[in-house]
Amino acid sequence: MKKSTLWCVMTLGLCLSGVSHAQISTEQAHRQLTAAAKQKVLDGSIHLEALLKNNSNDLIVEYVTDTPRSYGANTRNKIAERKQQIRERIGRRGGVELLREYNGLPLSFQRISNRDSLIALLNDPEVKAVYPNRTLKSQSISQSLNLIGQPTANSSGFSGEGTTVAILDSGLNYRHADFGSCTAPGVPAATCRVSYVADISRDDRSLDNNGHGSNVAGIVAAVAPKAKLIGLDMMSSYDGGGTGEQDMLAAINWVVNNAKSFNISVANMSFGAENLGSSNYCSGALQTPLDNLRNVGVVPVIASGNAGSTNRIAYPACLQRAVSVGAVWEANLGRVRTGVCTDNAVADKVTCFSNSNQNLSFLAPGGQINAGGFTKGGTSQAAPHVAGAYAVLRAALPNESIDQLTQRLSNSGKLTTDHRTSNRVTPRLDLASAVRGVSAGTIQPPVTQPPVVQPPTVQPPTVQPPVNPPQVVQPPAVTQPSGQTCRRIFFVTVCSG
Repeated sequence: MKKSTLWCVMTLGLCLSGVSHAQISTEQAHRQLTAAAKQKVLDGSIHLEALLKNNSNDLIVEYVTDTPRSYGANTRNKIAERKQQIRERIGRRGGVELLREYNGLPLSFQRISNRDSLIALLNDPEVKAVYPNRTLKSQSISQSLNLIGQPTANSSGFSGEGTTVAILDSGLNYRHADFGSCTAPGVPAATCRVSYVADISRDDRSLDNNGHGSNVAGIVAAVAPKAKLIGLDMMSSYDGGGTGEQDMLAAINWVVNNAKSFNISVANMSFGAENLGSSNYCSGALQTPLDNLRNVGVVPVIASGNAGSTNRIAYPACLQRAVSVGAVWEANLGRVRTGVCTDNAVADKVTCFSNSNQNLSFLAPGGQINAGGFTKGGTSQAAPHVAGAYAVLRAALPNESIDQLTQRLSNSGKLTTDHRTSNRVTPRLDLASAVRGVSAGTIQPPVTQPPVVQPPTVQPPTVQPPVNPPQVVQPPAVTQPSGQTCRRIFFVTVCSG
């Protein structure tokens, strides 16, 4: 005789008791599933037979909700009420355990150990979907480095020494070990990779508002391990992580004015307004500043965006003379779901979310990459691979023009067909091939007095919404109490299962 079980939901003050009874068979469960329930299982990528045969299933349950996207107290209360009502219906059957609650999301993590309750859960019209609790793994940056041949280039002495890459982004946490554990920019001189940092937007006294800039900088640091870095923070926590073009202009202006003093060879810009570019080149206020960057010897490398377009790229990557970068998967990640597409992620395949058109300059790895203390993915992560490659080439070939360096990278890249189109081919970055036959060298810094660098005068910003990539709709991982809550500010962060 089985003892009665007690099911308690402490967070909602709900305790239900029920008496365990004999499980229905797998065959009975099959017959009781509605067509809608079977579709939920299909949408959640759950193996139906495994789901029904298991005595216990740990599932992420998503509920139907019509609540607004602004998650204030009222919204959280509505979500909690809806969840409680559903769990009351399902919980009477027993074998239901709440493992984790998410008070701002219409989801919960539950253990279902009663097949009858499982069927009731799946058949409930207010249950939108069920998902397995997939294990999400960060991809080591070594995978993307191996794909582009960086270890081979680095072992031959191509490290970017003597050059500097400016990161126009959300800031740069120079204290992280990936940058030499600096106590201040340039300190200690022997190990610190970061030469300078500045708040271009409203000063929020934050080294990095959300980790995006540090992740991007960490990728550059890995590709060009002896190049210096500059972090220009264009994002302000006061503005909800957004920025306007006035801040971008100020950052570019700073780079133009200080390019010679700091030996800046590349400016990485993993930001933009999604899908504003046409199939041809676009126009905008940043066109002339990009031209000015090139005129002082700085390559503007810009992420193409993550709307999944095959005939448009984001602004300002769509501008003439911009080096635009789309993304390929750096490893075999399995099935990947984003807000714009679902993909079978295979190494060196163009990602389904990557914006592209006939003017796209390069492809580079942009899956889920751990660097600078954060794990992020998207074309935002592809761009710094190319930025680092330019720094490496500039150090070895100081007398070549930007166009010559670009042609070298293009000619040496692996021609990769975009599977979403019939015949478009774009070179994927191959650093090992780009430096083949080149003598490793180092740019000698000019003998000058240390520059007196003043951050630009910041006017009250006219805030534009950031490029908010599609949120990953792959089932959310269970976050430990001390875990990090990630915010997507620029381009998409992709998770794999």
